[in-house]
Amino acid sequence: MKSLFIGIVLLLSCSQAFANTPSELDTYYPLEVGSNWIYSYRLLGLQQQSVKSYDEVHKGYVLETKSRAGGKHLTVVQKNEKSVDRVADIGQNGAYVPLATVQAILSTPLKKGTTWEYSDNASYKQEFKVVGFVKMTVNAGRFSKVLKIEKRIVNLKDKNKNSGKYFLYYAPNVGLIKEEFLVKEGERSALVMELASFHPANKRKK
Repeated sequence: MKSLFIGIVLLLSCSQAFANTPSELDTYYPLEVGSNWIYSYRLLGLQQQSVKSYDEVHKGYVLETKSRAGGKHLTVVQKNEKSVDRVADIGQNGAYVPLATVQAILSTPLKKGTTWEYSDNASYKQEFKVVGFVKMTVNAGRFSKVLKIEKRIVNLKDKNKNSGKYFLYYAPNVGLIKEEFLVKEGERSALVMELASFHPANKRKK
């Protein structure tokens, strides 16, 4: 009887520990109200992105992007066991505006070779592929186990007009840290933006 009791306690402890273990999506796309990221864009200058709130009605996080020029954009992101999805925008009047197509930002499993896609409209679709994991240094610091994603924008009406490749980099417990654009194979990729600083909510509260 004592052995059975100990076994149950250990099972419950393991189950609780498993439940408290962050998923790979939580690790590479952390969403906690109050966190904010400062990005340095090559052409646009600095932009700040922050998690403003959690929308209980639509079950999504409201992300605010603010430009140095004063522009502001609100979007809603949902996270489930399989993916992180951009699902809606918030209009200037505060109205919830669903996107015509759910846009998957990340999709599991986060391992080399995983692919996903979505169509913006009848003319274009975006294709994504996990390339692997790398080490990287940006303005915000040095990171290891960085998830590298390849993105292609495909012209569905004229494949001869397809754009080049984009590379997106996500660091553990931080999120997106860099974006590059490659026009032609064999050429050096051009920097689109990189993370200047990251301020997690749990540190901001102290």
